[in-house]
Amino acid sequence: MSAQLALVEINLNQIDEAGDLLDDLLPRCEKVLPTDDITTITAMTGRRNIHQMRGEHSQAAEWSNWIYQSRLCTCGDMNEDTLVAGIILSRLNLELGKFEEHDKLISVILEKRLQLLGTAHEATLEAAACLSSSYALQGRYDESEQVNLRFLREVRQLPESEESDELTATHDQEGYNRTLEEIFNARLERKESRLGITHPETLAAASDLGLTYLNNGRYDKASGILTSLHKMQKNFKRDTHPDTIKTAAHLAMLHLLQGHHRTARTLHIHVLENQRRIFKEDHEDLMLTMYGLGVTHFILRERDEAEELFTQVLQWRREHLGDENPLTLDVLSHLGLIMDQKGHLHKAAKLMDECLEGRRKVLGTEDKDTKEAEAALGSINARRSAKKIPFR
Repeated sequence: MSAQLALVEINLNQIDEAGDLLDDLLPRCEKVLPTDDITTITAMTGRRNIHQMRGEHSQAAEWSNWIYQSRLCTCGDMNEDTLVAGIILSRLNLELGKFEEHDKLISVILEKRLQLLGTAHEATLEAAACLSSSYALQGRYDESEQVNLRFLREVRQLPESEESDELTATHDQEGYNRTLEEIFNARLERKESRLGITHPETLAAASDLGLTYLNNGRYDKASGILTSLHKMQKNFKRDTHPDTIKTAAHLAMLHLLQGHHRTARTLHIHVLENQRRIFKEDHEDLMLTMYGLGVTHFILRERDEAEELFTQVLQWRREHLGDENPLTLDVLSHLGLIMDQKGHLHKAAKLMDECLEGRRKVLGTEDKDTKEAEAALGSINARRSAKKIPFR
């Protein structure tokens, strides 16, 4: 009962109270209960959730691994509770930049869910989306697309040899994402019908659908869902709950993509303030918000503010994602453009040259981002030559 109460307190954002309860409960569980007892697992889940909410990913991953191993012993590797525990562990590995560990575990989970649930089940597609996203983060775009194509063919029963317009159009993942829209929309309707509109599982389903619309560029639909979701979360979970903050961050990105730059700036600043109350400075979500705010400052020609944010994000992405990750290269490009606009041509050329070399290696010479970096560097060097700035 105490373990369940701790989970309720965590969901209500009462982190300190839940932590005190678990600090008292866990030692007693270890003394009298086996590690695979449900009370022990529930208590470990609470401790993991607290570390996650505080942005302490390494500690959260340790607890998550214990939970996963306990589930394996208790339920076996084909049980859905085990697979959910594995999904959470794999996501934490991804946040820690442990791509190899993430990909290995999520591939196992994907195959198990295929056997248990079939291709079109939302849980199977969730695992496929995790694997595809990991490949994309590593710049392995062909492998990411192959994962998406595999599930598009099987869900829509398209033969591998078919060269239809629908299959050809999946180069930008449109067909796959529309399939996800249909599945997530159906899931949201089921959750609303069975559990009610304010149930946590319903809110999670709404978040998944809203984010899918956002990723697909269907901004009107995304706006309707995310705005309603944010209002409900503020009423039930408080403004500083991680779920509320995450939805606000999605809304900030939505306004940025829609061209509402001043609104996006205000929202990003609000999100950043709330994230700093509960996360450490190196939390992945906080860095993503800083990047979005940096882009907004850049568009509004607020260069000093943008430079400060991009410099911090670049350091984090170099450390966690690597120097040649496409996301790291994006920050290099923005910093190069800022240095160019501020008249620091030597610094601009150095940053843009690193960006160009990375994109050539990772994306290829014909990619549009590579060509944009090449054009930018050519323009910078032409002006350096005209001003007789040494090339060193």
